[in-house]
Amino acid sequence: MAITINCTVSEVSRTVSYNRDSLTVTRILNVRPYSAIGLLAYQMLGGARFINGRIRRILPSRDPWLPQCFCESIESTGGGKFLGAVPAENNANAMLNAQNVYDFGILTVSYKTPEKSTPEEVEAASEEGDDGGSENSEIELASQSWDFSAQALTLPLNFYQFKNGNPTNTAQLTNVNATKTIPKIDYNLMRHRVARRPIQAITALVGRVNKNPFNLGVAVWPAETLRFEGAHIDQKITMDGFKFFDISYKFTIMPIFDFVATSMQTKEMKTTGSGGSGDPFVTKEVVVPSKTAKQFVGWNRIYRPDMGYWDRLVEHGFAPPYRNVYKDDQEITQTGVGKGFNLLFNPKAK
Repeated sequence: MAITINCTVSEVSRTVSYNRDSLTVTRILNVRPYSAIGLLAYQMLGGARFINGRIRRILPSRDPWLPQCFCESIESTGGGKFLGAVPAENNANAMLNAQNVYDFGILTVSYKTPEKSTPEEVEAASEEGDDGGSENSEIELASQSWDFSAQALTLPLNFYQFKNGNPTNTAQLTNVNATKTIPKIDYNLMRHRVARRPIQAITALVGRVNKNPFNLGVAVWPAETLRFEGAHIDQKITMDGFKFFDISYKFTIMPIFDFVATSMQTKEMKTTGSGGSGDPFVTKEVVVPSKTAKQFVGWNRIYRPDMGYWDRLVEHGFAPPYRNVYKDDQEITQTGVGKGFNLLFNPKAK
């Protein structure tokens, strides 16, 4: 979105600062007329622009000799003959309120290498269709952070015994606790300069997991391993005066890869004895155990110490479709926009 600016520019000096991990270029420019300075600075700085109801990211100007450096800040100073209003009776207030100008402007322009998104990513986001941006580009341009941690799961001891102890006694008799370490990843992703807050999508998707593999930019997470915890929204204002938002999404990732049940158990009734009243004790015993396979466990399975694998926990019911503890994201849709976690990153989502 280039703007034609009627002015003349001459370069007075140029300084380059070479650091170990960055470059900084400082250029001193003379600009005539002085009235063109505001529009020129606006064009060189780039940034967020409000176009057709959307915030688009416009690429800042590059340094001609070091194109990896982008315009970051501009400082303006008036120079030459001062052309000011001279009101009657030397009215200072009228003098200050008049549009007084200088013969020319002196711009100190600072170019730097970017610290966040690469220039290629910024350009891709700016050129993606007429609306600008897509779910993928929004994810790629976002700031991301990871917090790796673990929690200890306390297990019932009646299913355990000591390897070198009496096999007829369980570890329960020792009054110690059995624990299993469950790793997890707390993941934060912040979208910058967003025009619309997808509040309906955020509210509906909290506590849900991905039904299908989902790409969060750095990795494709298998089904049900990604749980959406919520969002934090900050409102900001562009240099044009338009409001926009920074939205931080919080996910928790279940990265466990272990044995899971892939089939139903087959059981039969067994009479094991009689009680004091003469009634027999009838129990269900496993005849054919579940088949197992190693795969990502996900949030809808819990560990079964009696079987040594993870099994899906569902609500009461004996026929599909079973209701999982965590509902899947694909149940949430917005007509003409999309569904699931993609709504969190779609610029048109509500």
